[in-house]
Amino acid sequence: MQTITAEKLKVMLEKLIEADALEAVQDSSQSTRYYIPYMMSDCVEYYLILDMDPVRYTDRNASRLEEDLRIWMGGGSADFIRGDSESIAADRGFLSGFEAVITQIQESRNYYQYHRSGHYWVRGEEHLRRLVYQLGSIHEKMTYLGQEAVNEREIRLARLVEFGPLRYFSPINEDLDEWYINSSDGVDAMRQLAKDCRDERLEWLVASFGNLPAEELKSYLIDYLASDRGFVFCQELQKQVEEASRPYATRRFSNRLEAWAQQERRHIDGSLRKRGLIGRYPHYKSKDDRCYIIVTEEMPFEMRLLEDQNMAYRFYQQETILDVGHLRTKIDKLAEHR
Repeated sequence: MQTITAEKLKVMLEKLIEADALEAVQDSSQSTRYYIPYMMSDCVEYYLILDMDPVRYTDRNASRLEEDLRIWMGGGSADFIRGDSESIAADRGFLSGFEAVITQIQESRNYYQYHRSGHYWVRGEEHLRRLVYQLGSIHEKMTYLGQEAVNEREIRLARLVEFGPLRYFSPINEDLDEWYINSSDGVDAMRQLAKDCRDERLEWLVASFGNLPAEELKSYLIDYLASDRGFVFCQELQKQVEEASRPYATRRFSNRLEAWAQQERRHIDGSLRKRGLIGRYPHYKSKDDRCYIIVTEEMPFEMRLLEDQNMAYRFYQQETILDVGHLRTKIDKLAEHR
């Protein structure tokens, strides 16, 4: 953690308010301390810590702090300013004096590995949607935190979400075209990945789409990526995501939760080997190369106060079965700990 200025706080609050994402959480043991999530994802936990004057900022809660911050930033409700005689807005000249009741502003920014994570919100092509989610997380980290927040491998991978046919495999029930642009960098990154996996056909298709992004060719590329022919590309992308993620720290939890997770890994490994699969955790395959399994882990945040109430530690089995001309992926939840 490090201390930041009120000016930097205002810049960050402005971005949160513009995105309608301002949220405050009150410390359960220290009522004058509040946490404001700035970016919380599989790959980063970045939040602000505000310590308030215990004498001048009393009888408040997280919701009231959110409103106070909006007013301080020039928004919020005029009725709130005029109507609440207990508020700082009425008592102390809110717009000019609020900064004085903040005794300390800190930021906490931690980067984590994300290649083991798995979220499955949309059925069908889950092996692709999971990878697109990870690419989007990298892109978001680079966009909002700057290139100093990413490594060289991540810079290349982030551009892949700027290639429309790959972005088709949205991990959520929303079209990602409203979130990301199409770019020549996206085409170049996709061509390089096709070259890395020695798929000359895909490389040619990507280059053709870059020259003439016709809807018919886009549909063909989508079908290609989702078929057995595109699975080699998925494996190469998975490998490169893992290489980009490994330099970061792994999340650490309580001794009890860590022990449970390690026990589950051993149990899952034993069960898959009994099925005759080969490999090592978390990657397995059948001896005939028709079945590929990745064991993924959906983890809660290390900063537990900022968790969604539905967050838990979960293990999933992502199984992709190849056949001539097509493939199918199925997801099974293996274990859960709340």
